[in-house]
Amino acid sequence: MDLAHTIGRERNVVYSVVSGEDSKRVIAAVKKTDPGAFVNAIRTEQLYGRFYQRPEE
Repeated sequence: MDLAHTIGRERNVVYSVVSGEDSKRVIAAVKKTDPGAFVNAIRTEQLYGRFYQRPEE
C-alpha cells in the first residue's frame, strides 16, 4: 500500500523503548504479528524522565 492510500485512514501506533539486546526480538515479534508493519528502530543517545516501571509480581 502506498502513501496515497493511507492518508486519512486511522492507524494504531505503538511507541516503545527497549534495550539493544531486546530490539531484535521485539522487531521479529512485530514482523511475525504484522508482516506489513512499519518499524522505525533508532538508537537513543539520551533519555530523561521517570519512565521505568517495576514489573508486577
